[in-house]
Amino acid sequence: MLTGHQTLYKSGPDHPNTVTSLDHLASLSRRQGRYAEAIPLYQRVLALQTRRLGADHADTLGTMNALAQALFNQGDVAAARQLQEQLLATHQRVHGPEHDETLISMNNLAKQSLLAQGELGRARQMLEQVRAAGRQGQGAQHLSTLIAMHNLAEVLRAQGELAAARALLAEALPTLRQTLGEEHARTLNSLYTLAEVLRAQNHLAAARPLVTQVVAARQRLLGVLHPDSTVAAHALWTLLHRLGEAEAADGVARTSLDWLREAEVDRLTVEVRRIREQVQQERGPAEVQR
Repeated sequence: MLTGHQTLYKSGPDHPNTVTSLDHLASLSRRQGRYAEAIPLYQRVLALQTRRLGADHADTLGTMNALAQALFNQGDVAAARQLQEQLLATHQRVHGPEHDETLISMNNLAKQSLLAQGELGRARQMLEQVRAAGRQGQGAQHLSTLIAMHNLAEVLRAQGELAAARALLAEALPTLRQTLGEEHARTLNSLYTLAEVLRAQNHLAAARPLVTQVVAARQRLLGVLHPDSTVAAHALWTLLHRLGEAEAADGVARTSLDWLREAEVDRLTVEVRRIREQVQQERGPAEVQR
């Protein structure tokens, strides 16, 4: 497919049109949850943009951020963190400490790499700083402020401060629903995190409709096989088991999780691989079920 684009433009691998085509392919793969395919494409684009545009150009930094997201979602946290730290340092130098791009970089670094590597104290401090800067500069209902609140709630949940996490999510969700819509990805993410907090507090019945809503929306918008859909379906499956609703849990597994038993492992994210292992343990390999 790449060769076809290059032939179409008759311009060689370094032409701007070729770079654009590579970037579009990488973005499509990432949106579809095919991070392993997106990573080498983004790496190629990043190298070309750095050479043509410079390391500090907005397009170069945007590609670096997209590559970091793909690496993180594929489970390479160390590589993602290296890029995220570099992005943050660049935005702080180029734009200043309270610029939107700087705050976005802080959000991503704290919510993803720092949280994944257990540096909860630094992650919390960074997100509290982002939230305060957002409130002062853009207002409490600005999207960057709301994202910081969601991410801070994730860190608080990891620290076991469930009541505080729940309060932050309850504060952010009405505005997210109003400004972005009920089925926007960020609204759904906050709904899912709230459901996880409720599960941790053993409020299983209250968590169920939230998880059900997220599963239905993600499957409709992203497809059943998307990693985000799979993670939510797995949460619903385990929740239904805890509620003692074995028949309903079996229905979720059949419609949303059984495909994992014969999926190619190399194409799965780290988190979905763990889910696959549990599904196989509970339901057996695909050939056993036939």
